[in-house]
Order: sequence, then structure tokens, then C-alpha cells
Amino acid sequence: MLGKSPTLFVLVLTVTFAFIVTPRLALAQTFTDLYNFCPSFPCADGSQPFSSLVMDSAGNLYGTTAAGGSSAYGVVFKVDSSRTESVLYNFTGLADGGRPFAGLLRDNNGMLYGTAVDGGAFSNGVVFRIDTANKETVLHSFRGGTTDGCFPYQSLVKDQPGNFYGTTFACGASNQGTVFRLGPKGKTTVLHSFKGGRKDGAYPFYGGLLMDAAGNLYGVTLKGGSANKGALYKLTRKGVLSVLHSFAGGKKYGCYPQGVPAMDGAGNLYGTTMAQPRRVALPTRELSGRWTGKAQKLSCTTSPEARWTVPLRLLAYYWTRTATSMATQQPAGTRTRERCTS
Repeated sequence: MLGKSPTLFVLVLTVTFAFIVTPRLALAQTFTDLYNFCPSFPCADGSQPFSSLVMDSAGNLYGTTAAGGSSAYGVVFKVDSSRTESVLYNFTGLADGGRPFAGLLRDNNGMLYGTAVDGGAFSNGVVFRIDTANKETVLHSFRGGTTDGCFPYQSLVKDQPGNFYGTTFACGASNQGTVFRLGPKGKTTVLHSFKGGRKDGAYPFYGGLLMDAAGNLYGVTLKGGSANKGALYKLTRKGVLSVLHSFAGGKKYGCYPQGVPAMDGAGNLYGTTMAQPRRVALPTRELSGRWTGKAQKLSCTTSPEARWTVPLRLLAYYWTRTATSMATQQPAGTRTRERCTS
């Protein structure tokens, strides 16, 4: 932590989801199941919703699924106040993108904006818009390489002039992800390329960015920091990145943070880490294209390199590439199997 900087509060999660209330409030809580997505392929309504939800003034909910739909590359969906689900758009995994993991951003005109980790002109993911007629437009196709990012897992934030900000999990100058800005006219600028190490993060995964009133961005990365177990960072409007906290791992401090940081009125930051979860089934795709749900085990007390080549790149969709082309995406000397081992 920095000397007198705002306090960081971290909730260490060891289960997939938890709903916690005090005994005094317990009787006032009601859980309602609004909609159940299809449990097995093929799923026309969508499957595997990883994203957060956004609500309009009428109480309709909007989100994404990473799979399912008419082409099995995910959907943008709406659940109305009567609990009826409708698919607004089916991704094909081609030029329009595919596999959206992030939540949506909705503007005052009802337009929906998001990211998808697959597809696009270069098969490295896209930033997309869905208009009120449910027409999809690709605002940016990620090129990958050293001058652009690839595989955007996180959601977008937007400033007053209309610029969008987001992250990519990989590519960039050090192939450890980027923070980017997408202008109103479609120009994309890499604001920061993560390089890992004590003074930087690496591989921003699920979640998104927080923007404060001054336009500074806050986020978390899965790796990087002094212990290489994740970092909370701040990126100023001038493009200067500082690590506010390095996660040390273990049962006390947590590791591998994900999500969107929250900030209170005093400037304190709140977030979660993925510390020592039990075995969970993660969607993976083998090089053959066959989808499986393999049990993986992550631990703060075990070096992530013992279990990952690059953390959770099993979800980064290099799978349509040949082994040779995958090798060209990695730093020299790091060609390995792109999947987790339990």
C-alpha cells in the first residue's frame, strides 16, 4: 500500500457466488429466479452468461452470454420486467466478433456497447455496438501484435467527450495486455502496454475499469506486482501508470484479482480476489475445437506458473490458430502448451 493513499479493501472469495446478510436483515431478503438459460448445447437463448447486467429506466435487463445462440458464439440478450428473455443479437464468430464475456455499456439513446474476445477482421476480438434496431456494428477489430491489443475480456467505460476505454488480456508491446482508448470517430490508441514486474500489472481478465471524476482509470490485473499475483493500478489521464497495491497471496492477502474496483466518497477502493478457490469447471476449447468443462485448481500458495503457462489463457481463444502461429504470439523462448493442468 502507498503511505497515505486511499485504503484498499479486498474481499477474498472462495466460492463462486455468495449472498451475505446480517441476521438483523436476513428476514427482509428475497431471492427471485428471473430466467434460466439453456443448460446444454445447442442453446438458442444463449449459454454461459459471465457478464454483469445493465438496466434501463423501464426495468429491462441487458447482458451477454459467451456461448449459445444460433452460431454458438454467444448472444446479446434482454430480460424484460415480465421475465421474458429475447435475443437481440447472435454472434457468428466471424467479422462481427464472438464470445462476449464482458457486460454492456448502455448510453442515453439506448445503444449498447461491449467487447468480444473472438472474431473480428483479425480474429483477435472486437469492440461492438448494438443499436435500437438490434443491428450490430464493429467499432474496432483488434489487430494484436505489439501495436494493438487482443482478446478484450473486460467491459468498457465512457467519458463525457464520448471516448471509450477498455483493456485487452494479451498482445501489446510485451504481450501482457493493454489499456486502450477508442475515440468517437473510431480511432484506437494504446494508452498503456502491461509488462508485468514489480511496478506494473499483467493480463487484465474479467471485470472492467473504473473512472474517477478527474478521468483517471483504476483496474486490476491477474498477474504482475511485487509477488506476481496481481495488482491494483491507477492510470492517469497523462498515461502514467502506478501500482497502488501488489497482492501477496496466501489466506490473508488474496491473489489474482478480478472485477471492477469500486470507490467511495472518500476515495477508498474496494474489490475482490480469487484466492484459493475450490475446483471449478471452466469452459475450455481444445485445439481441435471441442468444448469441454475441465476441473482446474488455482492456489495463492502455488506459483501460477506451475499451473498456467499464461494465467487462464485457456479462455483466450488461441485455439483456432496453428501451433506455429500461437508461438509467434509469445515472447521468445516461451512456447508451451496453452492450457491449464489440474
